[in-house]
Amino acid sequence: MKTSEKIKSVIVNFISWLFILLFTYAATNKVLDFQNFKQQLGQSPLLSSFAEQVAWAVPSAEFLIVILLVLPKFRYAALVSSFVLMLMFTVYIYIILNHSVFVPCSCGGILEKMDWHEHLIFNIGFVFLALIGIGLQPTQYITTKKKLIVVSSSAVTGIIIVIALFLISENIHSYHNKFVRRLSSAPATKIKDYNLKLRSYYFAGADDGHVYLGNTTSQLLMTVVDTALNKTTTHNITLDKIDLPFRSLTIRVSGPYFYIYDGMVPCYYKVKLYRASFV
Repeated sequence: MKTSEKIKSVIVNFISWLFILLFTYAATNKVLDFQNFKQQLGQSPLLSSFAEQVAWAVPSAEFLIVILLVLPKFRYAALVSSFVLMLMFTVYIYIILNHSVFVPCSCGGILEKMDWHEHLIFNIGFVFLALIGIGLQPTQYITTKKKLIVVSSSAVTGIIIVIALFLISENIHSYHNKFVRRLSSAPATKIKDYNLKLRSYYFAGADDGHVYLGNTTSQLLMTVVDTALNKTTTHNITLDKIDLPFRSLTIRVSGPYFYIYDGMVPCYYKVKLYRASFV
């Protein structure tokens, strides 16, 4: 084997293993978190009407390509398939960024920390890697001209499929959907966190400067955390009537008062300054 052929073989093997790692991780992540993956597709402006089908098709295609990449006999077909799949992902993201009424959350395991623009660049990079692999992959009966024809026709087909899915999905969602509604993406930005150390706390309410927490194990214990998450105080609530058959008290905060109720007893307590009065 000539030196140039060895170099080509090394490059093709390297590109193939990159795709094997990428698709294996991505497909496994989708399968392990399948319901969440399908739900995210359901909120996609492009694929909401085909969420069920696409949720099965994408990881299946990725696993199939991985198998073909491992087998040298089918590596050329696998590289072409990798190119088409990554191109379809790229077109999908481009449409999301430029022709969608809203941009849904970016998801996908290894790519979950990327925003959509970074994701687009990442995909374009793998599209070019696939093209390099296709060009360098030795094929006995396929000339360079035939490779160009295969790549071009495959690219056009992939782009048409994505655009068709977008147009058909929009038509179904607008005129034929079964009361399916999309939720606009408005992710919260984490500013600061506070470790409560126990799982028994629940949110009871909040005001301008404080967050109030109840506790399922200590039902008359009120924990108050300032909104800067710097100071925490606890207060024991005293009831002036304790002979009622309460089972599980719940605390809710509204304005300057706390309300304590059970749900099984037809009464509630109205609380101020952490001393309860029966109502």
